[in-house]
Amino acid sequence: RPHPDWSGKTILIVDDVESNLFLLEGFLVPTQARVISVNNGLKAVNAVKKDKDIDFILMDVRMPVLDGYEATRRIKRIKPWLPVVAVSAYPSSAESEKWKDAGCDAFLGKPLNISVLFDTISSLLKAVHV
Repeated sequence: RPHPDWSGKTILIVDDVESNLFLLEGFLVPTQARVISVNNGLKAVNAVKKDKDIDFILMDVRMPVLDGYEATRRIKRIKPWLPVVAVSAYPSSAESEKWKDAGCDAFLGKPLNISVLFDTISSLLKAVHV
């Protein structure tokens, strides 16, 4: 299936595992989106404060310094409309309550299904008309 065209969009990837960042970047590069990667939640919050062009965030939930849930809470206080998708290798019903409470717009389990990832990003980008 062809890659979506997200030229003009900026996607922030937040994950503390370098191989996960590399994999996600590899998925997203063919979409023509500008991809920014950081390795903890605090850096994600700072990136949103500094870069007004961020359109979408893929947020790992378990990270050092600041976890994905608290990072999402802080980001949503700054930009409530900015779509944030929680990503976890440990999906559970407890996690689903946590991501909703934190303000995440969706939740994806690892390993990521590329089609589901693209569909989720596309629908959330359309929903905010960015």
